[in-house]
Amino acid sequence: MKHILPALFFCLFLSPVMAQYSGTFSYALSAPGGDMANNIGLLHSAKLNIGRELPGALSRVLVGVELGVGTYALITKEQTFQFADGSTTRTKVNYSSNVFQAGVFTQVDILKNKKVIPYIKANAGLAKFYSNVAVQDPEDPDGCQPLEKKSLVKDNTLATGYGAGMRVSIGSLCGGSRSVGQWIDFSITRVTGGDVSYINTKRLKDHYHTAADTDPKSTPVVQRFINATTQNIHEHQVAELYTSPLRMLEFRIGYTVRF
Repeated sequence: MKHILPALFFCLFLSPVMAQYSGTFSYALSAPGGDMANNIGLLHSAKLNIGRELPGALSRVLVGVELGVGTYALITKEQTFQFADGSTTRTKVNYSSNVFQAGVFTQVDILKNKKVIPYIKANAGLAKFYSNVAVQDPEDPDGCQPLEKKSLVKDNTLATGYGAGMRVSIGSLCGGSRSVGQWIDFSITRVTGGDVSYINTKRLKDHYHTAADTDPKSTPVVQRFINATTQNIHEHQVAELYTSPLRMLEFRIGYTVRF
């Protein structure tokens, strides 16, 4: 509730002083940078922006809220786990790694009342990384069975971004003014943030996986297994957790309606 009330107050405070609404639904492709580029692949996201135009002399300024959800890994790997007593178990492991984003943004149009309108923008908010690691039951009834079917890894950081883009009137593309208030929106944003922990999806193993495979810069993500014959319980690494600053370059295309 303490997080919802400030956002509600923000919206209510702006309501009487703004002139025009804007909504944008977009697809975003984000390329990780810095150390993050060594550990994860491209982030594919769906984003929704809701904003309002400031009145009078500030009518080129749009402020609002932004929500986004995306994925950078949806992978199934067949792994052979080797334990300290010499036993092995081969089974499939499902990895799902996602990012949730929420924040506020400001956008300033460089031109006004044109068919093509360039703009600059800035945003700030929260980026939450979370991954599920699910170990399937092995087909070997005498092998080791996972005691924990899922492992959830999550972390978040504050994120800021700045960039530029342009809106192209759909009416101008159609050769008329039939689609007044509807736009195709293109933008590029540089996203930076604090340190965040996440699963390294570029080092997932699909072969014999032992403790010696662990990168010394990482933290192992382990799950427990039990030997069906001896009832001995083992721990085994299923992924690696890395920590690095949030660095991404985001390319976005969307559909905008102003009313």
